This record gives sequence, C-alpha cells and structure tokens, in this order.
Amino acid sequence: MWAACALLVACSGEIGDADPRPGSDGETLPFEPFEAAMQRLTIAQYQNSVNDILGAGLDIPSDLEPDTTISGFVSIGASRTTISPTGVEKYEDAAFVVAQQALAPDRRDAIVPCTPAATVDATCAEEFVRAMGLRFFRRPLSNAETARYVGLAGEAAGTLNDFYAGLEFALAGFLQSPRFLFRIEVGSPSDDPDVREYDDWEMASRLSYVLWNSTPDLELLDAASRGELTTDDGLRAQVERMLASDRSREAVRNFFRELLVLDEVLEVEKNAAVFPDFDEEFRHSAQAETLALIEEHVFDADGDYRELFTTRDTFLNADLAAHYGLEGEFGTELEPVTLPEEIGRRGLLGHASLLSVYAHDEKTSAALRGRFVRQVLLCGNIPNPPDDVSTVFPPSDAPTLRERVEQHLMNDGCAGCHSLMDPIGLGLENFDAVGAWRPTENGATIDPSGVVDGVAFSDAADLGRVVAEHPNVGACITRSLYRYASGHTESAVQEEEIQELVELFASDGYRVRGLLEALVMSPGFRQASAKTEEEGE
Repeated sequence: MWAACALLVACSGEIGDADPRPGSDGETLPFEPFEAAMQRLTIAQYQNSVNDILGAGLDIPSDLEPDTTISGFVSIGASRTTISPTGVEKYEDAAFVVAQQALAPDRRDAIVPCTPAATVDATCAEEFVRAMGLRFFRRPLSNAETARYVGLAGEAAGTLNDFYAGLEFALAGFLQSPRFLFRIEVGSPSDDPDVREYDDWEMASRLSYVLWNSTPDLELLDAASRGELTTDDGLRAQVERMLASDRSREAVRNFFRELLVLDEVLEVEKNAAVFPDFDEEFRHSAQAETLALIEEHVFDADGDYRELFTTRDTFLNADLAAHYGLEGEFGTELEPVTLPEEIGRRGLLGHASLLSVYAHDEKTSAALRGRFVRQVLLCGNIPNPPDDVSTVFPPSDAPTLRERVEQHLMNDGCAGCHSLMDPIGLGLENFDAVGAWRPTENGATIDPSGVVDGVAFSDAADLGRVVAEHPNVGACITRSLYRYASGHTESAVQEEEIQELVELFASDGYRVRGLLEALVMSPGFRQASAKTEEEGE
C-alpha cells in the first residue's frame, strides 16, 4: 500500500482551466501569436497528399519516418521533430516507388499535361514540372527551381532514352524534397514589427492540413493566387467551402482519433481466455462506432458538442449489439441505433472503445478511466507517477474496486490525486475491462455513484450528464483543438485568444464546426511572432 501511496504523494499541479496563466502582475498577458515553425507532414498527411496530387489507387509506402506524439497530438510532434538519416532513405525509396506507379502507361495521362515531341522535350517537361511543383510545394515554382527539375528530367530521359523515365526522376525529386515533406510557413513582415502575417500560399497550406489533413486542392491554390486568403471575406468563403466538403469529415475524425487515443483500441491487450470475443474485428468495430457517432454529430446534426456525453444515439453492428446486450437483427455494417432508455449506457463514456483502452487486461481501473476524463475531457493536470514507483494495489479481500480504492482515499498522501480521478472512474464500474455491462463484481453489487467537483451523479449515465455540464468541458475541447491546429502547446501569451474562442464556442451552441471556423479565422492562426526564441523568453 505504501508504494502506491508514494506514487500519489508525487502528484501535484492544479486541476481544470481556472488558472488564467497570468503574467507576473497577476493579469492575463496581451495576445502574441506562436513563433513560426516548420511542420513535417505526418504519415497520414503524406499519404493523403500523394493521393490527392497523383490520384487514388497508388500503393503508397507507410514505412516512413515515424510520427511523434507530444502533448497528445502528432501535429505538435511534427513541429518539433525532423527526419533521421534512416528516414531520409525511407522517403527516397518511397519516392521512386510512387513515381514509377504514377507514370505507368495506364496512369501517366492523368498527370502529364502534354505529349512529348522527342525523348528530351524541355517544353513538355516544363509543363509537367510547373504543374507538379505547384501541387507538391503548395506554391508556384521559381524559374530557378523549374530549370533545375526540367534539367533533371532531361538528363535522366537522355540517359535512359525514355521521356517518361526522365519525368520519374523529377517526380521523385518532388516527393522527397523538404519543401514537400515540411510545411514551410514563416510569414511576411507586417505593420506590427512583432508580428508576421502568413501569405496566401502559406494560408492555403495551413487551411488544408487542418480542415482536410491533406494538401491544398486547385481551387484553394487559385484563391491563393488571387490574394483572397489574406482577406476576411475570401478566407471565410474558402473555409465554408472546405467544411462543406466530405473531406473535412476525415480531418475531424483524425483530430478525435488523436484526442481520445482511439488507435489504442486496435492494439490494447486483453486476456483472450477471459474476453474471447475481443478480437481484431471487434476492436475495429468499437473504434468505428465512436468515430461514426462523432462524425454524425459534428456534421450531419451540427450538434452541441456536450451532447456527445449524454446521447442515446450510436452506431452498432451485430458484434457491438451483442456486446451491449441488445436484442434484434443486426448486420456486419454499422447502423444508427437509439439505445433503450433502461440501458445505463450513454454517450462516449459508454463506448467499448474508450472503456477498453482505459482498463487493464482483465480488470477495470478507476484511476485510468478517471484520469482520462479529468485530463482529456476536462483538461485537468495530473502528473505521471515516477518510473520507479509501483502502482499496483496491495492484496485485499474487498470484493469491489470501490472498497479497495477507499483504502487509498483514507490516506492523506494517496487522496491528493486519487480523489481527483477515482470518483470519476468508479462511476464507470458497471462496465468491465472491455466495456460490457456488469451489475456485480465478485458477487457484490456495484455502487456507481459519486461526485465530480461538488456535483453528484448516480451512475454512468448520470456521470455523462455531469461531464456535459462541467464548466471546463467546452473550454477543454477548445484548448485541445487550438493545440492540434497550431502544432504548439500554448503559453501565457496565447491565453487571451483561447478564452475568446471559448466564449465564441459557447455563444454558438458548442458547435465543433463553428469552433473550427472561428479558430482558422483567428489572428493566432493567420499570424506568427516576429520575435526570436531568445526575445520571447
């Protein structure tokens, strides 16, 4: 017991968003944008971009430089990491694999805008290079850049006696260029010496990778060429167009996939002897249920984000319906379902995906589930335990987890952090380690009641209500989306803008689509700090 208590004594920090991150005088600091930073394309962004530029159906390698998650998001990791020597080799290999496929006889006409007049045809090669360069570099090529790639194509074509083989080398050059693999967005000087404004081409890139998780399409690039993305009206028109596209659905799914760590459900280990039905097919169904509900709620219903924790609506197939104890005929595909009133399962906190990720291989965990709600949904701060401290509960004859946890809550050292997590997690004790309903544990009736920050709840369904009504829930999703879109973790000088976005989100009925639009229209998304890192300290 003392080992577990030692872990909790190490916990410190404030919970929630009450702290306005003040300056030294106790007041919130005036807003300043983030410093410009190059962001490496994530693996998904690389694959999406290649598909959008060269056409679907290519076999695009995924064994590339691994994504790095920092502060919960790959986008933040992409702003702080570069490419290793091994990664350079992987991108080079991938470039030639993709280029060869894209310029195969049955595909080349889709991307080569002319017919060569000779094996070495600089005019036709230049048409191809300028068209591909605009898409891969997300801006027009300079004359010097054009000449370099045309020269590369001509030299290769002459050596190999094949015009299209020459284009393969030019295309492979684009695919492994740092100007494709990194989003180079540095901004231009403005009237304010401390602020740089992102130009139209940079704004096209920023918009597309946030709203579509991919490269700009030709319409967005055309808007950039007309100077429309640095005007309020022009930018808003493109944002509305992009959010109306189905492509924005996958980008929103990607955000929530990272926020909720939903890919973990595909990897989490459970004891197969105890949970034989928790197989690969079920894991994919569980993840798909959560993403389908979020997508429907954000786009089709354009609903209040908070309702995701209270809704009885979800998407089930036969495996999930059986897991949730529902009768009726279900197929292999997910279909919309409204859960019966008497079932104690509501919203995201009743999904098998989240319940299985935040549990052990056989047993539930009030700490893991409570910590998830406290940190991810309410943006509370609970530090990680030291690596050399055991977190295993000592042996106990207590039949329920609540009774075992209460032993720790009676100890002042343990209660400091346990009281912030466990009462929340205990509200989900009616769900086992894979999210199936259970009324008892070891023959004893489970008590799922509790209190979150002074507000009582009676069971898991009621916990969803308390989370939905918590004053931090809207602020937390705003803060998380701000980090995801910017690729940065905010500091005191961004707090003023975040709070403005929080207020806009609330006044707009907590619509995620509205929050996305407000965020990409905000100064923090359109500007970069002109200060150096040393000046900002």
